[in-house]
Amino acid sequence: MDAHRLVRDELLYEMRVRGLSDLHETVSTLRRKLSELLRTEAFGVLVTHDSFEPDLAVETQTCVEKVIQLSEFLSGRTAIVKGSNDERIVETRMKHLYGRCESYAQSGSNRFVPVCKWGITFSGKVSEMSVNSFLERVEEYRVARGVSTHELLVSAVDLLEGPAMIWYRSVRSTVHSWEEFVRLIRLEYLPFDYEHELWSEIRHRVQGAEESVGAYFACMINLFNRLPVQPSEAERLNILRRNLLPYFIHGIGLIDIETVSQLMATCKKLEVTKSLATASRAVNPKASLLEPDLADDTSVRPKAVRKSVAAVSCWNCQHTGHVFAQCSEPRRRTFCFRCGKPDVTKNRCECRKKKSVSENPERNP
Repeated sequence: MDAHRLVRDELLYEMRVRGLSDLHETVSTLRRKLSELLRTEAFGVLVTHDSFEPDLAVETQTCVEKVIQLSEFLSGRTAIVKGSNDERIVETRMKHLYGRCESYAQSGSNRFVPVCKWGITFSGKVSEMSVNSFLERVEEYRVARGVSTHELLVSAVDLLEGPAMIWYRSVRSTVHSWEEFVRLIRLEYLPFDYEHELWSEIRHRVQGAEESVGAYFACMINLFNRLPVQPSEAERLNILRRNLLPYFIHGIGLIDIETVSQLMATCKKLEVTKSLATASRAVNPKASLLEPDLADDTSVRPKAVRKSVAAVSCWNCQHTGHVFAQCSEPRRRTFCFRCGKPDVTKNRCECRKKKSVSENPERNP
Protein backbone atom coordinates (compact mmCIF):
# COMPACT_ATOMS: atom_id res chain seq x y z
CA MET A 1 0.00 0.00 0.00
CA ASP A 2 1.28 3.46 -0.92
CA ALA A 3 0.32 5.96 1.79
CA HIS A 4 0.91 8.86 -0.59
CA ARG A 5 -2.04 7.76 -2.78
CA LEU A 6 -4.64 7.92 0.03
CA VAL A 7 -6.87 10.89 0.83
CA ARG A 8 -7.31 12.32 4.33
CA ASP A 9 -10.27 10.20 5.54
CA GLU A 10 -8.55 7.05 4.31
CA LEU A 11 -5.35 8.04 6.09
CA LEU A 12 -7.25 8.67 9.34
CA TYR A 13 -8.92 5.27 9.09
CA GLU A 14 -5.59 3.53 8.53
CA MET A 15 -4.16 5.26 11.62
CA ARG A 16 -7.23 4.56 13.76
CA VAL A 17 -7.32 0.89 12.86
CA ARG A 18 -3.76 0.64 14.14
CA GLY A 19 -4.67 2.14 17.51
CA LEU A 20 -3.85 5.80 16.80
CA SER A 21 -6.71 8.28 17.18
CA ASP A 22 -7.37 11.99 17.62
CA LEU A 23 -4.83 12.84 14.94
CA HIS A 24 -5.03 16.44 13.72
CA GLU A 25 -1.84 16.57 11.63
CA THR A 26 -1.69 17.63 8.03
CA VAL A 27 -2.16 15.15 5.19
CA SER A 28 1.59 15.08 4.48
CA THR A 29 2.36 14.27 8.15
CA LEU A 30 -0.25 11.51 8.20
CA ARG A 31 1.20 10.02 5.03
CA ARG A 32 4.71 10.05 6.49
CA LYS A 33 3.61 8.37 9.74
CA LEU A 34 1.56 5.75 7.91
CA SER A 35 4.48 4.99 5.62
CA GLU A 36 6.64 4.31 8.68
CA LEU A 37 4.00 1.99 10.10
CA LEU A 38 3.62 0.12 6.80
CA ARG A 39 7.35 -0.57 6.67
CA THR A 40 7.12 -2.38 10.03
CA GLU A 41 4.31 -4.65 8.80
CA ALA A 42 4.54 -7.67 6.57
CA PHE A 43 3.29 -7.05 3.04
CA GLY A 44 -0.51 -7.40 2.81
CA VAL A 45 -0.96 -8.06 6.54
CA LEU A 46 -2.81 -5.46 8.62
CA VAL A 47 -1.88 -5.24 12.31
CA THR A 48 -5.22 -4.25 13.91
CA HIS A 49 -5.20 -2.74 17.39
CA ASP A 50 -7.40 -4.40 20.07
CA SER A 51 -9.21 -1.13 20.78
CA PHE A 52 -10.54 -0.88 17.22
CA GLU A 53 -14.27 -1.72 17.02
CA PRO A 54 -15.71 -1.07 13.55
CA ASP A 55 -19.39 -0.30 13.07
CA LEU A 56 -21.12 -2.46 10.45
CA ALA A 57 -23.48 0.22 9.14
CA VAL A 58 -20.80 2.92 8.93
CA GLU A 59 -18.21 0.62 7.36
CA THR A 60 -20.68 -0.72 4.78
CA GLN A 61 -21.77 2.77 3.72
CA THR A 62 -18.18 4.05 3.53
CA CYS A 63 -16.97 1.10 1.47
CA VAL A 64 -19.88 1.49 -0.96
CA GLU A 65 -19.04 5.16 -1.41
CA LYS A 66 -15.35 4.31 -1.98
CA VAL A 67 -16.24 1.73 -4.62
CA ILE A 68 -18.42 4.31 -6.42
CA GLN A 69 -15.60 6.87 -6.32
CA LEU A 70 -13.13 4.31 -7.66
CA SER A 71 -15.54 3.33 -10.45
CA GLU A 72 -15.95 6.97 -11.45
CA PHE A 73 -12.15 7.37 -11.42
CA LEU A 74 -11.72 4.38 -13.76
CA SER A 75 -14.61 5.38 -16.03
CA GLY A 76 -12.88 8.68 -16.77
CA ARG A 77 -9.83 6.91 -18.20
CA THR A 78 -9.62 4.90 -21.37
CA ALA A 79 -6.69 2.82 -20.13
CA ILE A 80 -4.44 2.40 -17.09
CA VAL A 81 -0.76 2.30 -17.97
CA LYS A 82 1.28 -0.15 -15.95
CA GLY A 83 3.59 1.60 -13.51
CA SER A 84 1.75 4.88 -13.87
CA ASN A 85 0.42 7.07 -11.08
CA ASP A 86 -3.14 5.98 -11.90
CA GLU A 87 -2.22 2.33 -11.42
CA ARG A 88 -0.65 3.05 -8.04
CA ILE A 89 -3.77 4.99 -6.96
CA VAL A 90 -6.12 2.14 -7.96
CA GLU A 91 -3.91 -0.51 -6.37
CA THR A 92 -3.56 1.44 -3.12
CA ARG A 93 -7.25 2.17 -2.76
CA MET A 94 -8.18 -1.43 -3.54
CA LYS A 95 -5.84 -2.59 -0.79
CA HIS A 96 -7.37 -0.02 1.51
CA LEU A 97 -10.89 -1.35 0.82
CA TYR A 98 -9.73 -4.94 1.27
CA GLY A 99 -8.13 -4.02 4.59
CA ARG A 100 -11.34 -2.38 5.84
CA CYS A 101 -13.39 -5.48 5.00
CA GLU A 102 -10.78 -7.78 6.53
CA SER A 103 -10.53 -5.78 9.77
CA TYR A 104 -14.28 -5.96 10.23
CA ALA A 105 -14.37 -9.70 9.57
CA GLN A 106 -11.62 -10.27 12.17
CA SER A 107 -13.24 -8.06 14.81
CA GLY A 108 -14.19 -10.22 17.81
CA SER A 109 -17.20 -8.07 18.74
CA ASN A 110 -18.82 -8.30 15.28
CA ARG A 111 -18.60 -11.94 14.26
CA PHE A 112 -21.25 -12.73 11.72
CA VAL A 113 -23.50 -15.70 12.53
CA PRO A 114 -25.95 -16.84 9.81
CA VAL A 115 -29.65 -16.53 10.69
CA CYS A 116 -30.16 -20.25 10.04
CA LYS A 117 -27.89 -21.03 13.02
CA TRP A 118 -29.73 -18.86 15.56
CA GLY A 119 -32.16 -21.58 16.57
CA ILE A 120 -35.16 -19.20 16.55
CA THR A 121 -38.35 -20.23 14.77
CA PHE A 122 -41.94 -18.98 14.89
CA SER A 123 -44.82 -21.28 14.02
CA GLY A 124 -47.76 -19.00 14.76
CA LYS A 125 -48.90 -21.08 17.76
CA VAL A 126 -49.43 -18.74 20.71
CA SER A 127 -48.87 -21.58 23.19
CA GLU A 128 -45.25 -21.88 21.98
CA MET A 129 -44.21 -18.25 21.46
CA SER A 130 -46.05 -14.97 20.97
CA VAL A 131 -45.28 -12.92 17.88
CA ASN A 132 -43.96 -10.04 19.98
CA SER A 133 -41.64 -12.39 21.87
CA PHE A 134 -40.40 -13.77 18.55
CA LEU A 135 -39.71 -10.32 17.06
CA GLU A 136 -38.03 -9.14 20.24
CA ARG A 137 -35.70 -12.16 20.27
CA VAL A 138 -34.85 -11.74 16.58
CA GLU A 139 -33.93 -8.08 17.10
CA GLU A 140 -31.65 -9.01 20.02
CA TYR A 141 -29.85 -11.58 17.88
CA ARG A 142 -29.67 -9.20 14.91
CA VAL A 143 -27.76 -6.62 16.93
CA ALA A 144 -25.54 -9.18 18.67
CA ARG A 145 -24.67 -11.08 15.48
CA GLY A 146 -24.14 -8.06 13.26
CA VAL A 147 -26.90 -8.82 10.76
CA SER A 148 -28.67 -6.16 8.72
CA THR A 149 -32.45 -5.92 8.35
CA HIS A 150 -32.05 -6.73 4.66
CA GLU A 151 -30.34 -10.00 5.60
CA LEU A 152 -33.22 -10.75 8.00
CA LEU A 153 -35.75 -10.34 5.23
CA VAL A 154 -33.77 -12.59 2.88
CA SER A 155 -33.47 -15.21 5.67
CA ALA A 156 -37.10 -14.99 6.83
CA VAL A 157 -37.66 -18.59 5.66
CA ASP A 158 -35.12 -19.70 8.32
CA LEU A 159 -37.15 -17.99 11.05
CA LEU A 160 -40.60 -19.41 10.21
CA GLU A 161 -42.18 -22.85 10.25
CA GLY A 162 -45.59 -24.52 10.14
CA PRO A 163 -48.62 -22.22 9.73
CA ALA A 164 -46.42 -19.12 9.88
CA MET A 165 -44.37 -20.35 6.93
CA ILE A 166 -47.56 -20.98 4.92
CA TRP A 167 -48.75 -17.45 5.73
CA TYR A 168 -45.43 -15.92 4.65
CA ARG A 169 -45.54 -17.68 1.29
CA SER A 170 -48.88 -16.01 0.62
CA VAL A 171 -47.53 -12.48 1.25
CA ARG A 172 -43.85 -12.80 0.30
CA SER A 173 -44.30 -11.09 -3.07
CA THR A 174 -45.69 -7.97 -1.37
CA VAL A 175 -43.01 -7.68 1.34
CA HIS A 176 -40.04 -5.53 0.32
CA SER A 177 -38.52 -4.62 3.71
CA TRP A 178 -38.11 -6.09 7.19
CA GLU A 179 -40.21 -3.28 8.64
CA GLU A 180 -43.07 -4.26 6.33
CA PHE A 181 -42.64 -7.90 7.37
CA VAL A 182 -42.91 -6.92 11.07
CA ARG A 183 -46.06 -4.88 10.43
CA LEU A 184 -47.78 -7.70 8.51
CA ILE A 185 -46.87 -10.52 10.88
CA ARG A 186 -48.18 -8.51 13.84
CA LEU A 187 -51.34 -7.75 11.94
CA GLU A 188 -51.79 -11.48 11.26
CA TYR A 189 -50.95 -12.98 14.65
CA LEU A 190 -51.85 -10.34 17.23
CA PRO A 191 -55.48 -10.44 18.47
CA PHE A 192 -57.78 -7.70 17.23
CA ASP A 193 -58.15 -6.32 20.79
CA TYR A 194 -54.53 -7.06 21.73
CA GLU A 195 -53.87 -3.74 23.48
CA HIS A 196 -57.04 -4.00 25.60
CA GLU A 197 -56.31 -7.60 26.59
CA LEU A 198 -52.67 -6.88 27.36
CA TRP A 199 -53.66 -3.98 29.62
CA SER A 200 -55.99 -6.35 31.46
CA GLU A 201 -53.17 -8.85 31.83
CA ILE A 202 -50.84 -6.15 33.16
CA ARG A 203 -53.37 -4.91 35.73
CA HIS A 204 -53.89 -8.46 37.06
CA ARG A 205 -50.20 -9.41 37.06
CA VAL A 206 -49.43 -9.43 40.80
CA GLN A 207 -46.18 -10.40 42.48
CA GLY A 208 -46.07 -14.09 43.35
CA ALA A 209 -45.71 -15.25 46.95
CA GLU A 210 -42.19 -16.60 46.30
CA GLU A 211 -41.28 -14.22 43.44
CA SER A 212 -38.32 -11.91 44.01
CA VAL A 213 -38.58 -8.17 43.51
CA GLY A 214 -36.13 -8.28 40.60
CA ALA A 215 -38.07 -10.97 38.73
CA TYR A 216 -41.40 -9.17 39.27
CA PHE A 217 -40.13 -5.82 37.98
CA ALA A 218 -38.39 -7.45 34.98
CA CYS A 219 -41.60 -9.19 33.85
CA MET A 220 -43.73 -6.08 34.34
CA ILE A 221 -41.34 -3.81 32.43
CA ASN A 222 -41.29 -6.27 29.52
CA LEU A 223 -45.09 -6.32 29.51
CA PHE A 224 -45.15 -2.51 29.36
CA ASN A 225 -42.66 -2.55 26.48
CA ARG A 226 -44.94 -4.80 24.40
CA LEU A 227 -47.80 -2.32 24.46
CA PRO A 228 -48.33 -0.54 21.13
CA VAL A 229 -48.49 2.80 22.99
CA GLN A 230 -46.07 3.11 25.88
CA PRO A 231 -47.62 4.15 29.25
CA SER A 232 -46.33 7.13 31.19
CA GLU A 233 -44.01 6.85 34.17
CA ALA A 234 -46.91 7.66 36.52
CA GLU A 235 -49.06 4.87 35.03
CA ARG A 236 -46.25 2.33 35.33
CA LEU A 237 -45.51 3.39 38.89
CA ASN A 238 -49.15 3.13 39.95
CA ILE A 239 -49.60 -0.41 38.61
CA LEU A 240 -46.25 -1.69 39.88
CA ARG A 241 -46.89 -0.33 43.35
CA ARG A 242 -50.44 -1.67 43.58
CA ASN A 243 -49.53 -5.21 42.45
CA LEU A 244 -46.71 -5.75 44.95
CA LEU A 245 -47.00 -8.23 47.83
CA PRO A 246 -48.72 -6.77 50.94
CA TYR A 247 -45.40 -6.72 52.84
CA PHE A 248 -43.85 -4.30 50.34
CA ILE A 249 -47.03 -2.20 50.08
CA HIS A 250 -46.94 -1.65 53.86
CA GLY A 251 -43.20 -0.90 53.73
CA ILE A 252 -43.48 1.87 51.13
CA GLY A 253 -46.72 3.33 52.46
CA LEU A 254 -45.09 6.38 54.06
CA ILE A 255 -42.33 6.89 51.46
CA ASP A 256 -42.60 9.42 48.64
CA ILE A 257 -41.68 7.55 45.46
CA GLU A 258 -41.69 9.31 42.08
CA THR A 259 -39.98 6.91 39.64
CA VAL A 260 -40.01 3.21 38.83
CA SER A 261 -36.27 2.89 39.51
CA GLN A 262 -36.75 4.45 42.94
CA LEU A 263 -39.59 2.04 43.69
CA MET A 264 -37.46 -0.93 42.66
CA ALA A 265 -34.51 0.17 44.81
CA THR A 266 -36.76 0.68 47.85
CA CYS A 267 -38.42 -2.73 47.44
CA LYS A 268 -35.05 -4.47 47.15
CA LYS A 269 -33.98 -2.90 50.45
CA LEU A 270 -37.22 -4.13 52.04
CA GLU A 271 -36.56 -7.59 50.59
CA VAL A 272 -33.17 -7.72 52.30
CA THR A 273 -34.72 -6.52 55.57
CA LYS A 274 -37.39 -9.21 55.34
CA SER A 275 -34.84 -11.97 54.82
CA LEU A 276 -32.84 -10.78 57.85
CA ALA A 277 -35.96 -10.56 60.05
CA THR A 278 -37.15 -14.07 59.21
CA ALA A 279 -33.74 -15.79 59.41
CA SER A 280 -33.33 -18.21 62.33
CA ARG A 281 -30.52 -17.42 64.78
CA ALA A 282 -28.98 -19.93 67.16
CA VAL A 283 -28.13 -18.88 70.74
CA ASN A 284 -24.57 -19.66 71.84
CA PRO A 285 -24.31 -21.96 74.88
CA LYS A 286 -23.74 -20.01 78.06
CA ALA A 287 -20.71 -22.12 78.95
CA SER A 288 -18.90 -21.04 75.73
CA LEU A 289 -19.29 -17.29 76.35
CA LEU A 290 -16.52 -15.02 77.63
CA GLU A 291 -19.01 -13.15 79.82
CA PRO A 292 -21.60 -15.78 80.85
CA ASP A 293 -23.13 -13.53 83.50
CA LEU A 294 -24.37 -11.22 80.73
CA ALA A 295 -25.99 -13.96 78.68
CA ASP A 296 -29.70 -14.05 77.97
CA ASP A 297 -31.07 -16.52 80.54
CA THR A 298 -34.63 -16.10 79.28
CA SER A 299 -33.83 -17.92 76.06
CA VAL A 300 -32.62 -21.02 77.94
CA ARG A 301 -35.49 -22.79 79.67
CA PRO A 302 -34.93 -26.11 81.45
CA LYS A 303 -36.99 -28.93 80.07
CA ALA A 304 -39.21 -30.91 82.46
CA VAL A 305 -37.71 -34.33 83.16
CA ARG A 306 -40.26 -37.06 83.06
CA LYS A 307 -39.51 -40.17 85.03
CA SER A 308 -38.98 -43.15 82.78
CA VAL A 309 -41.28 -46.12 83.17
CA ALA A 310 -38.22 -48.35 83.40
CA ALA A 311 -37.18 -46.50 86.61
CA VAL A 312 -40.55 -47.06 88.45
CA SER A 313 -40.35 -49.65 91.24
CA CYS A 314 -43.26 -51.84 92.36
CA TRP A 315 -43.99 -51.61 96.15
CA ASN A 316 -45.12 -55.24 96.22
CA CYS A 317 -42.42 -57.22 94.38
CA GLN A 318 -39.70 -54.53 94.36
CA HIS A 319 -39.16 -55.03 90.62
CA THR A 320 -38.94 -52.12 88.17
CA GLY A 321 -40.96 -51.42 85.06
CA HIS A 322 -44.44 -51.42 86.61
CA VAL A 323 -46.45 -50.21 89.60
CA PHE A 324 -48.36 -52.12 92.26
CA ALA A 325 -51.70 -51.88 90.40
CA GLN A 326 -50.06 -53.65 87.42
CA CYS A 327 -48.20 -56.26 89.47
CA SER A 328 -49.06 -59.90 88.69
CA GLU A 329 -47.31 -61.27 91.79
CA PRO A 330 -49.34 -62.16 94.93
CA ARG A 331 -49.24 -59.68 97.76
CA ARG A 332 -46.16 -60.48 99.80
CA ARG A 333 -46.11 -57.94 102.58
CA THR A 334 -47.91 -55.03 104.20
CA PHE A 335 -47.15 -51.54 102.93
CA CYS A 336 -48.74 -48.10 102.66
CA PHE A 337 -50.80 -47.76 99.49
CA ARG A 338 -50.07 -44.02 99.47
CA CYS A 339 -46.25 -43.83 99.76
CA GLY A 340 -45.15 -47.51 99.66
CA LYS A 341 -43.64 -47.57 103.17
CA PRO A 342 -43.30 -51.27 104.28
CA ASP A 343 -44.89 -52.88 107.35
CA VAL A 344 -47.52 -50.19 107.81
CA THR A 345 -51.00 -49.57 106.49
CA LYS A 346 -52.24 -46.37 104.87
CA ASN A 347 -54.27 -45.38 107.97
CA ARG A 348 -51.26 -45.71 110.30
CA CYS A 349 -48.61 -44.25 107.95
CA GLU A 350 -46.91 -40.96 108.75
CA CYS A 351 -47.61 -39.70 105.24
CA ARG A 352 -51.28 -39.44 106.24
CA LYS A 353 -50.45 -37.09 109.10
CA LYS A 354 -48.18 -34.95 106.86
CA LYS A 355 -50.92 -34.66 104.31
CA SER A 356 -53.42 -33.54 106.95
CA VAL A 357 -51.07 -30.80 108.16
CA SER A 358 -50.36 -29.55 104.61
CA GLU A 359 -54.09 -29.45 103.83
CA ASN A 360 -54.90 -27.58 107.13
CA PRO A 361 -51.95 -25.26 107.87
CA GLU A 362 -53.91 -23.40 110.62
CA ARG A 363 -53.75 -26.57 112.77
CA ASN A 364 -49.97 -26.64 112.54
CA PRO A 365 -48.60 -25.69 116.00
